[in-house]
Amino acid sequence: MNIGVIGGGAVGLLFSAFLSKKHDVTIYTRTKEQAIMLQKKGIIVEGPSPFQIHVNKATSDRDYQEEILIISVKQYQLFPIIQLLKNLSGRTLIFVQNGMAHIELLKDLSMHNIILGSVEHGVLKKDHYLIEHTGIGRTIFCRFHANELTIINELNPHDPSFIVDVFDDWYSVLAKKLLANAIINPLTALYRVQNGELVFNPFFHRIAKKLFQEVWKVLELKNKSEHWDYVQNICKSTAKNRSSMLKDIENGQMTEIDAILGYIIAEAKKKHLSIPHVQFLFDSIKGIENQSEKGRPSQ
Repeated sequence: MNIGVIGGGAVGLLFSAFLSKKHDVTIYTRTKEQAIMLQKKGIIVEGPSPFQIHVNKATSDRDYQEEILIISVKQYQLFPIIQLLKNLSGRTLIFVQNGMAHIELLKDLSMHNIILGSVEHGVLKKDHYLIEHTGIGRTIFCRFHANELTIINELNPHDPSFIVDVFDDWYSVLAKKLLANAIINPLTALYRVQNGELVFNPFFHRIAKKLFQEVWKVLELKNKSEHWDYVQNICKSTAKNRSSMLKDIENGQMTEIDAILGYIIAEAKKKHLSIPHVQFLFDSIKGIENQSEKGRPSQ
């Protein structure tokens, strides 16, 4: 199958590497420099099952020819891409963003079959062509605006290091992932700690529990204790990992705080809920972003 992966970040390269084992994959990168490096070196995956693989094509052009497109850019990078996707003939679009703020944008793409994905892998981008697979997890695909999900069975590389599951209820899957992201990402970014500190440090653990209570109220998921265990288990299983938001803060880059806690705040306002810990954390990360923005040299 011919597959296009839009985005040459950690997740985009992870998808491209595993799917290239069985399919012809084109990676659409932000820069020409990365496209050239990928064409020259392919993708190198470090981790428990290391491998290097040739890339069918890498380009910084945006012609999006393939009938299956996996959109793996961050949520705040989505808007211009969606404007381009509006002008394409109907095809299958798979979105794998963190958070849920992008859901509203997808209503403009009703001419396409839309599938949503939740990525549970740990992956770190180390160079234009080099990633470290730091944690093997699942990718869960859900129907959003699609007649069926059989296309996922065709995509599935059937690799024990890249497990694929299919669910019908997109909200519960994305909300569960958002619940974990809303706690782990901003708290580790604010405290500048690895994920495990949110359960091993009793003071951070207490704040994480309070934050969980507020986010839980907003998302209205079932089985509260099971979901709290889920969040804690992620912290333990990725104890030595630095969250993507922490890495963004350390690198002076824009974070996904709007896609994660921004969505929670907007939903809380609709439901007239008070979420002071969420608001404090949102404002704190936005304040750090603002400091980073002021410190960047003008172009």
